[in-house]
Amino acid sequence: MLSWESDVWSASNGPEVPLGWAKIAAGDYDASVIDPQAERVKAYGRTVLISLDQEMDSRTPAFGTPAQFVAAYRHIVDRFRQLGVDNVRWVWTVTGYLVHAKLFTEMYPGDSYVDWIAYDQYNYYGCRHDPQWLSFAQAELPAYTWLRAHISAAKPLMLAEYSTAVDQADPGRQQPWYQQVPQVARQLLPDVRAVVQWDSSVPGPDCDLALDTAPALSGFTQAGHSPYFNQPLPG
Repeated sequence: MLSWESDVWSASNGPEVPLGWAKIAAGDYDASVIDPQAERVKAYGRTVLISLDQEMDSRTPAFGTPAQFVAAYRHIVDRFRQLGVDNVRWVWTVTGYLVHAKLFTEMYPGDSYVDWIAYDQYNYYGCRHDPQWLSFAQAELPAYTWLRAHISAAKPLMLAEYSTAVDQADPGRQQPWYQQVPQVARQLLPDVRAVVQWDSSVPGPDCDLALDTAPALSGFTQAGHSPYFNQPLPG
């Protein structure tokens, strides 16, 4: 999956500069950015999943209003369609934090513009002073249930990012956390059709979410051998 973001990243790790959803919706970047990228994807030929401004609920108001995001999202999808790009599946990705539930509703472009619904939820235990250890089910089920009830009961779902922080007092807790992923996905998250592991740290103390340690890697490896995650590829 490609995460396509409407901002300019500084080469010197400075602040990102938003292009602005209103300008995108107005067509200001059609000729310089959107149309050329559409043609590249079309020429590639194979199916591509694109997530526009992943976790957009955390980008407002810096990037614009919820209504401006919807307009920008629809404009980009419309441009691709007008140029005959039919090998894209559009992924609408939110943080999954239900304190943003109102934003999720306001920022949904509509079923005709979305192929996949995705969210990013973690067990942040210790990271960012989070005091509660969450199992994989506890981390993922609330957003899953809410999105199914309030956004779409039919679209395939994706865990576009998921991982667990390290319990510094008991690093071995990562192993069973990952081991339970296939069973939880099969039994409690049946509409999740894709999962994407986040394998990196994020800013802040105790925020290493990578698979570098033996307990995490061992649990993840065992989960990866599950028949549920080893299904025949289409075609």
